[in-house]
Amino acid sequence: MHPPQHAVRNAVRAASVVLAALFTILAAATPASAAPTSFSASDRGEDGCTVFETAGQADWSVNSIPEMPPVELTGKTYTYADGHMCLPVVPRDRHVEFIGYDRYGKPIAELAVPVSVDGGSEYTEYLVGPYGTRIAYVTVAVCVTQPATGSGAVRDCGATQVVYPQPARG
Repeated sequence: MHPPQHAVRNAVRAASVVLAALFTILAAATPASAAPTSFSASDRGEDGCTVFETAGQADWSVNSIPEMPPVELTGKTYTYADGHMCLPVVPRDRHVEFIGYDRYGKPIAELAVPVSVDGGSEYTEYLVGPYGTRIAYVTVAVCVTQPATGSGAVRDCGATQVVYPQPARG
């Protein structure tokens, strides 16, 4: 004796609904990876011919603790003379300044990567906000490194680039 056709169809439909729900839950639980976002920033030295520069990528898709997702910053720093006539002044030290902001535009994390006057170097750093706060965007600038005097030194930086995460890839 065979089961009625409508009972078989109903069982297949129910199984399809359960499988679709299961796949939806699994897809939501696995975050889609976002492509890294490129950045670059530079600043000209006080001598008029030395250029301090950085270029790299910010990656929001780094696997980590979900409550404290970092932004991975990888890149290189470069220092070079651009061919302009140099003034007889020694350029001050520089650093790459990264500031992470929350979705309300409040700065929540920062770090500085030194830029050597003698040449370039590579870096990989992680910018992490406070527990439970995701970094919505990052600003990147090459800045003059101020002496640690405890006084409120004026921030002296080249142009600032704002870096946002790329849309997620499915």
